[in-house]
Amino acid sequence: MIPVYAIGCAGNDQIGLNILDEMNNAGINTVGVQKCADASTMYSVCFQYPDRTGGNITTSNSACELVSAESVSIFFSDFGNDFGNDYNNDYNNCLTGKGMLLATPEVFIDARIALLAEGRKRGCFNVASVLSSEVKEFDAKGGFELVDMIAINIDEAEAIARYYRPEAGQKEIQNNCISFLTSKNKDMKIIKTNGKNGSITYQSGNIEAVPVLNSNVVSTAGAGDSFLAGTMTGLIYGLTFQKNVCDEYFGQTPVASAVELATLVTSMKIQSQNTINFDVNAVSLNNFAKNKNITFSEEFNKLLWERMI
Repeated sequence: MIPVYAIGCAGNDQIGLNILDEMNNAGINTVGVQKCADASTMYSVCFQYPDRTGGNITTSNSACELVSAESVSIFFSDFGNDFGNDYNNDYNNCLTGKGMLLATPEVFIDARIALLAEGRKRGCFNVASVLSSEVKEFDAKGGFELVDMIAINIDEAEAIARYYRPEAGQKEIQNNCISFLTSKNKDMKIIKTNGKNGSITYQSGNIEAVPVLNSNVVSTAGAGDSFLAGTMTGLIYGLTFQKNVCDEYFGQTPVASAVELATLVTSMKIQSQNTINFDVNAVSLNNFAKNKNITFSEEFNKLLWERMI
């Protein structure tokens, strides 16, 4: 099993305790998650419009805001000298056996920059997401240079594009966003999600569109997180980021890439009213795909299903 570690802060309240139990039961090591008596666990309300789009309203002054660059430093001082050494190189084709780090907007930018810097120092594969309102600060603090793969939605892509070139028109936004990000790291992988319109990925000059897989939509809350988690899982297991084919519909050609795995995961997630669909696992995902008459490439079967099931 691939080891997973969390760095964060939860309130010493029932919600926080429940979340820690869920994380531990899922196999996540929570040694780096502090318990705070002075702030409550972050709480978010998800809303959804009739067209199935939606968003989140998140409380401020939560325990997450207490996670600092020092928190990251303490974690790596206590544990980090061995970080990555317990990874099985067989699972880390794209990670050079050093592990993968994820920095997300639930905590302040300084803490995320510190985490990415630790990852860069250790030769890890750094993944991040950035809110539209954070682009300027994240850039000013050198965050983009530390990112190997970024996940953004259409609003965040527009914020990046207009920050880079304020007069950018709608047709130019995608290209300007890619130009800016790759000016910071020419090898950066980019994922741009666009709800029911699927996703766009970029890698080494190649733009690839991945359609959605039609499913019964119960709730889209947590769909973006599911998509990123699916992509990261695929990369860890050695799947390619892209397959160099733009299908007109999902599964037109055999599923082969990490982003297509993410699409499958997200298609199952949106059938659940919960932000996390706890019914998603290797067996249920494989059965879900087969019920949709989805076929897999030989490499996909070898690298993923044969290991996970």
